[in-house]
Order: sequence, then C-alpha cells, then structure tokens
Amino acid sequence: MNNIKIQLNRLDENLLFKQMSLNVGGKSVVTPIKASYKKNPISEINEIYKKFSFQTLNNCASDESYERAVNSTLANQKTEGVNFLHVDYSDIQIPETQHIEALSDIQYENSDVVITPIWSSIIRKSNGPDLLEKFMGLTNRYLEIVSSLNHKAVIGTIPSKMPRQFLQAILNNYYGKGVTSFVIDFDGRSIMSNPSWIRNLFRIMKDLGILEKTFLYSINSNEGKFMKNTNTILAKDFMSIGFGVDVIGLNHIPPRMSTEAWEKLKSKRKENMFRLFNSKTYGYERKSNTDLKELEIYNREDLKRLNTLRQYDESVVLKEKLNHDNTLEPYVRTKSQINDSIINKIKKLRSQTFRK
Repeated sequence: MNNIKIQLNRLDENLLFKQMSLNVGGKSVVTPIKASYKKNPISEINEIYKKFSFQTLNNCASDESYERAVNSTLANQKTEGVNFLHVDYSDIQIPETQHIEALSDIQYENSDVVITPIWSSIIRKSNGPDLLEKFMGLTNRYLEIVSSLNHKAVIGTIPSKMPRQFLQAILNNYYGKGVTSFVIDFDGRSIMSNPSWIRNLFRIMKDLGILEKTFLYSINSNEGKFMKNTNTILAKDFMSIGFGVDVIGLNHIPPRMSTEAWEKLKSKRKENMFRLFNSKTYGYERKSNTDLKELEIYNREDLKRLNTLRQYDESVVLKEKLNHDNTLEPYVRTKSQINDSIINKIKKLRSQTFRK
C-alpha cells in the first residue's frame, strides 16, 4: 500500500485553515480545495459518486457484460486530475464476499485512491454495538480484499452518524492498518451541527500522532437551510474548511422528504427557488428562476457548475492568502455571514487540537 505524501505548509494561527501539499500517485494537489466533476472539470480533484445496491453487485458478480457497462460508465466520469471514486452501498442487506469483491474491484479500477465504502443504509438503520460491529466488519473485509493487490493509497471513510464512543475504536483500527487520511461522510449534516464530535475526532488523531500528517475530505455536507423569511444563509458546506477540512466534496444527498411532501411544497411556491453561492458573503442567496435567467442560468446543472466554480475560485484565494498571512481571520470577518459565534467555535476547536 502506498501512502499519500502529505506536507503541512501553513496552519492558520487563530483558525483551522490549512495549506497542505498532497502527492497522490504522482499527481500533486495543494489544499484547501473544492472538488469538481467531469461535466465541470475545474479542480485538480475530480469527484465521482456511485451508489450500489445488493442487486447491482449481484448482477456485476454474475454477468460480465453488466459489470463491463458499469465500468464503462464510471470510466467516462474520470478526468486527468486526481480521481476520487466514492462508492456507497445503499442496501440494508449485508453484502456477501463476492459482492464486496466486485465493489472493491470496480472502485480500484476507476479511482486513483482506495476509499472504503459508505455503507449508508446500514449506518442509518443500525445503532449501538450492532452499528460498530457491522461497520468494522464490512470495512475490514473490504480492506482485506483490496490489500491482496493494492498499490494505491487508502483513505478511510468515517460516518458522521457514528457515535463518539466508537470513534476511538474506528481510528485505532484504521491506524493499525496504516490508514491515516479520511473522508467524513456528513450524510446531509454539517460540521457545525456537532462541534464536540469533531473535537473528539481531532483529539483522537492528535493522540495517535497523525493530526498534522492527515488530510480530511468532506462529502455530503449540509449546505444550510433557508428559514421562512431569510434570503441569505451561511454556506455551511464551504465554511467547513475553516474547521480543518482540506477538501470540500459535493453533496449527493437529495432532500429527505416523501414525493408527496415535496410536490406539496413546490405547489405552494409561485416559482422554484434556488441557492447561489456568493464569495463576498460566504452565503447562499435565495434566487428565483427569473433571477437566474438574468445570469444566463437556465437549469440546475448550470447552477451547480456556477456554485462549484465560485467555491473553487474562493478556495484558491484562501490558498494564496495562506502564503502571506499568519491568519485568515481578518479576511473571513469581512464576509457578512461569518459572525463572532462561528469564529469563536473555530478558535475553541483550534486551541484544543493544535498547539500555538
């Protein structure tokens, strides 16, 4: 197993913004950075996300042409950047060895790094010791299969739904297998919704001696919720980089409501509403179809591209400022959605993790 070569270049003196150099399979990346995707390949990190059901893996294991079609679809989503394929096993039924083998082979073929799967349904519908046992058992089986032919770096997935009491066992397990960088699956939540959980995670990494040798990749982070009469809200997904996240991934979690509830909500609106990231405020602004047409945005894919571009451009600004400024606090305080409460949360987290 090859590790990702990581060098901490700069650490904010007050907050948790970091600039790190990563070398993945001969490809270089400097953080903080926003990931992008094939239809909008602006970032050095290309994110691919694929859900696999029990039946899909069964088909891959038993039908060569089906597996070939899956590989072809994923191969078409790759770019010349560093490809991160996140695979999500989306059924509650425990996969058999042949299914995990198919999943690991498909991911290995289409990703520049090995990332342990997101076991989304199993994580959501399990609790207590059963949750930890299932997660560890499936993750370790996946790592055993991958290790038989692996020459790629391995990144461990940590579900944000995992109770803090299990984090020590999970990180010890990863560390014992040489895995020291992580994807945090926020599963539709935000890093700010449970700061004590993140503090515990950082403390364990510090105790293991890996805090300054690791990088964190967030995925499926909550973007923030518009209240009734609010037209601008904090972009919680983007602001996660101020809390120590190095790579901002995309959100692949749809709104969690029934089709009936969703249609009822839409029927109450005079027209559809959308969110647009503004780097001057670090907020999402509520926009209508009419507003977006004035910006020559005509569909959700165009909006997704623009939001990703704006966040990527701002991550470049932060990266460059870290070359010259000891702290980004004065800069981020100019953003109207950043208040004292957010700054103080980050400062508290930093003081308990990194020594000044």
